[in-house]
Amino acid sequence: MKSQLHTTEHILFTTLMKKFSLKTKAMELRDDFCRVAYESDTDLRKFKSELENSVNEVIKKNLSVKSYVIDRSEASNIVGLELVPKNAQKIDVSEIIGFNKLACVGPHVDNTSKIGKFNIIKISKKGKNCYSIKFIVK
Repeated sequence: MKSQLHTTEHILFTTLMKKFSLKTKAMELRDDFCRVAYESDTDLRKFKSELENSVNEVIKKNLSVKSYVIDRSEASNIVGLELVPKNAQKIDVSEIIGFNKLACVGPHVDNTSKIGKFNIIKISKKGKNCYSIKFIVK
């Protein structure tokens, strides 16, 4: 289940980034749910249905997912390295073909068809410009 949730988090993050300016502050990946905290000037609570629909549309596209390792010098032109330790010379990349590429070492499915349906349990405000999104896949 963690690979489905983690791959879904990549889809959610990219979906959010295409619509809003935000930063990931924290992520909690459990066996049966994922919770991610984002810093955003936009009240994300207003977009629950839109986010569910957008993420599920990407999942339904049955996109291939691949992971690979590249040199940091090459990675800096492909993915954001803000969360990667500065001394890491080899970068793990997770790519949802035709959708996104992110630096990541977590578990992923090999195709979005293996995720299931994305459902947001709750979006809550956790302070000034901080929103927590708790979700499941089934």
